[in-house]
Amino acid sequence: MNNLPALPKIDGDLMLDVFTHRSLAHNHTDNEDYGNTDRLARLGEDVLRMTITFCLFTKRPMLSASEILEEKEKLLANETFNTWVSTYRLKDKVRCATSTVLDTPEETRFLFHSYVGAVYTSKGMAEVCPWISRLICPEVEPPVLPGGLNQTRPAPGMPQPPLYPTSAILSGSSAPGLPASAGTLAIFNQTANKMGLPVNYPAESSGPSHNPQWIVRCVGM
Repeated sequence: MNNLPALPKIDGDLMLDVFTHRSLAHNHTDNEDYGNTDRLARLGEDVLRMTITFCLFTKRPMLSASEILEEKEKLLANETFNTWVSTYRLKDKVRCATSTVLDTPEETRFLFHSYVGAVYTSKGMAEVCPWISRLICPEVEPPVLPGGLNQTRPAPGMPQPPLYPTSAILSGSSAPGLPASAGTLAIFNQTANKMGLPVNYPAESSGPSHNPQWIVRCVGM
């Protein structure tokens, strides 16, 4: 397990907050996008558990529900977190008060959970899932995410791309408040999913950050 995959990068306020221990954050102002490291750690813990569960769920030969639970708990042991944090040398980057003890299971888990939360907040499951998959099952290709989640999400503070392609060449009725193509697009997605055909909607933006122009394409794999 010492040959770990590359650590996803975080930057800006996320990196500063993740590597600033709570012992130095008494007068810290919460970030308007994600709050603080307590929130990141809570998010990261749930994202990590869900991602591991999904990776085990897609593993072949298929595991039973009890086997998934057993394998997940083994992977979430203190020794595993120690290996991940020490190999990535995450504690070397932490700024803390001189009296702070970082070498405890609680601090180790908190640091790794915070990092996972930061990666998810800035880049989404498209970055988290392949990383965690290679951490726990390096010999297996990362699973394909359902529902077109394989695209990286915009960084915090960036406007989100439209949910549906506004220029899709589709027609038909749609639900109130959605583009005219939304109803047909939903049927298209359902049909593709039933046929086992993955479809992604990669989004690109141009123009000023406060008023970007989004282009969303439909890409079949």
